[in-house]
Amino acid sequence: MFNSGDTYYFASVRRNTAAFGTMFDGVHIRRYAGNAGTGAVTKDIRVPLAYAETQKWLNHMKEYVGSPLAYEDKSLRKNRVRMSLPRMSFELTGMQYDPARKLQSLGNLVKPDIQDVNRLLSQLNPVPYDLSYELNVAVKNIDDGLQIIEQIVPIFNPSFNLTVKEMPELGVTRDVSVLFAGISKQDNYEGSYEEDRIITWTLQFVMKAYIYPNFHDSGLIKQVINNFSQQKDGTSKAAIVEVSVDPLSANFGDPWTAKTDIYEAPNHIDSNGNPIP
Repeated sequence: MFNSGDTYYFASVRRNTAAFGTMFDGVHIRRYAGNAGTGAVTKDIRVPLAYAETQKWLNHMKEYVGSPLAYEDKSLRKNRVRMSLPRMSFELTGMQYDPARKLQSLGNLVKPDIQDVNRLLSQLNPVPYDLSYELNVAVKNIDDGLQIIEQIVPIFNPSFNLTVKEMPELGVTRDVSVLFAGISKQDNYEGSYEEDRIITWTLQFVMKAYIYPNFHDSGLIKQVINNFSQQKDGTSKAAIVEVSVDPLSANFGDPWTAKTDIYEAPNHIDSNGNPIP
């Protein structure tokens, strides 16, 4: 079933993950002179975004510059910089097959190769998978978090269509639906006085993606032969209709025309239009 000759990788999950992250790359918050978003804008902050595992990301933010790591030379402690807030991270948390979006198993896509127009590629229908993602928002105060949340949540009603280049090799682009699945909040205000307050919001999403199988070379059809027969009044008449590319050596991008030949056939012919003795 698997062998070295069939090894392939189209980075389908990677492309969808990268596209998911681009939706949140560009979120800003503003600091105001007054309370509750009133007064003049004193500061505009672009919220950094990274792909990171949630718990490891949060633990890294909680490290104090004054607290050395177990393996760290104390003399180098001053060179360690702590992450600033607000900040966001996202990660792929799971994958699940979606039978409701299953396409015909024997259906296929046939297109010329983007890199070589003289090569025709054939590929079976992709397999539907739901990709689960988490977006984590870490802030120091409630207002920063609410600003970020209120910019993200209204976009999903309850889904948002995201255009993804699923198979650049075949020029396949699809509008993928991203569903908003829920949100939760955590606040470590019960910690010690030495700890900084970190409020985290976790948003769950489900991306209706497809994963593509391998493709193979598909030959060009340049000639079609149809055999017609008709019986009337006890007599049988047959004809052959042949449609072909002229010239037969033409490939994609070459000038060509369709040539049609119709001629009477003998009473007994094979599937290729050749007379049977």
